[in-house]
Amino acid sequence: GGWGGGPPPMTSQQPRRGANENTGGFEVTAETKATATVLGDVFELAGKAAHAERRRAFQEKKLREERAEMKKLEAQLQRKRASVEAEEAKLGERKAEVEALSLELNAHNGAVDWAGGLPDALWERIAGLLDEKEAVFPFALTCRRFREMQKRVTSARGKTGIRSKVSFLSKVSAVSGDWCEWAYAEARRVPRPWNRGKLKTNAVSLAARHRHLNTLRCLKEEEPDLSDGKVCDGAALGGHLEVL
Repeated sequence: GGWGGGPPPMTSQQPRRGANENTGGFEVTAETKATATVLGDVFELAGKAAHAERRRAFQEKKLREERAEMKKLEAQLQRKRASVEAEEAKLGERKAEVEALSLELNAHNGAVDWAGGLPDALWERIAGLLDEKEAVFPFALTCRRFREMQKRVTSARGKTGIRSKVSFLSKVSAVSGDWCEWAYAEARRVPRPWNRGKLKTNAVSLAARHRHLNTLRCLKEEEPDLSDGKVCDGAALGGHLEVL
């Protein structure tokens, strides 16, 4: 009671100001600061670890997707390789067929004098004996002389000529796929573009009408802009839904 109401003197039990900090009644010691620093580092590392885990999970998912896509591409590659091998085999067959037919054709050409030899009357008789379904058209395209003979023969038969073979589809008998390919190729020799295009599209329609799928595939590969409309028309006339 003798201190005159002033602050009590500092004793050894009371810490000096600055030795420890007192915040809101909580004493922050050096040890507390060290602990807080460690906790801060832990929280920072935990955040980085969580972020790294998310990145790892994302990369793992992406890798799974890429592997799945690679498997699909490998399967497609195997199918494409098999398709190429099949096409190579077909090409070999085509080459052998062309070679054999060329040899046969050369043998026939050597045995026949196309420019003369036989009289027109005999050639007309031969033309009259040809198969009207497939042989008359090639005969007429051999040369101008044979074309005139074909006109006379078909006129005598009451036909309208080779154009009826390709133009009036509803009256055409069955033709082979080879014939359609041949007619399509021969159309390129026609001088007038309009007639050339008409013969080509009608040959395509005939192939569709008589369900020559392999022929249509070959022609489509040669000319991707092949008239799909004519294919549909021919398939509809023949009633072939699988061609459509």
